[in-house]
Amino acid sequence: MSICFSMKSFFNKLFFILYLFILSWSCSSQPVDNNIHQLLLMNSYDLDIPEPSGLSLGSSGQCLWIVSDPPDNRVYKTNLIGDIITVLDFQGKDLEGVWFDKISGRLWLVEENDRELVELDTLGQFINRYEISGSWSDENGFEGICRDSYNNFWIANEKEPVLIIRLDMNFGVKAQYTPPMAEDVSGLFCPEGQDTLWVLSDESRLLLKWHPDYGVLNYFELDVPKPEGVAIDYRNEIIYMVSDSKNKLYKLRFPLD
Repeated sequence: MSICFSMKSFFNKLFFILYLFILSWSCSSQPVDNNIHQLLLMNSYDLDIPEPSGLSLGSSGQCLWIVSDPPDNRVYKTNLIGDIITVLDFQGKDLEGVWFDKISGRLWLVEENDRELVELDTLGQFINRYEISGSWSDENGFEGICRDSYNNFWIANEKEPVLIIRLDMNFGVKAQYTPPMAEDVSGLFCPEGQDTLWVLSDESRLLLKWHPDYGVLNYFELDVPKPEGVAIDYRNEIIYMVSDSKNKLYKLRFPLD
């Protein structure tokens, strides 16, 4: 009888120890990386572009595409220090994001209030326009656009509510997510070969590394005033942002892994 009781007590203790181990492991393996990396400002450049509102790296990584707010609403090609190479003839209504698609060689623009995606070639020739249907608030429109390695387009609803939206192949809403920590969204970036997104928040002054299933994996506090649009050169570990209020291009470095 005493032997049975001792064995039962032993297994209860063993079970309790295993439970504590599993609990501590699960708590330590949360997705947010507590070792927050410090952003390093490498340089900033004045832009001859009024109220820049989005940017994307070009095909070779040696140029940038930048869009501007109303009343300008133009698409600019610049070098990596913001000098204008060309201005496209196309003029939008309220441009709030641009993505250069390396596969098709096309430009994709976000029209904030019309809630549309506009497809152009790199000479500025209009190709098509796609309305994104949904029960949207009239107060805040779309901000940011990118396309992941699985050919999914991602866009964001700026706020009220903050939404990151994945589109299907017919430009319908496939899924919606609300990222934590972001009071708004002012830019998106999809890295090649990954299923994470980089989410820029102007009001929170944060850059989030975010996964649709696991949430925020890492985050970086920003000193850039009113950041609108983000593009990342992974090979050289450089991030580009534009400031709407300062009309500047910012070049920063930080470890991405």
